[in-house]
Amino acid sequence: MNPYIDVVLISDFLAGELGIVILDAKRGLWQFRDEDAVRPSAEPQRWPRRG
Repeated sequence: MNPYIDVVLISDFLAGELGIVILDAKRGLWQFRDEDAVRPSAEPQRWPRRG
């Protein structure tokens, strides 16, 4: 966990393992490698900072 970031992030390695393909990073569009549905990114969930 990074104490300076208050949203959950995934690494490029994890995205690849999950089969996530980024279609348009600016607009937040993505899909799974094995499907045709285009999905929008979810709104960020803010987490309280600790310590």
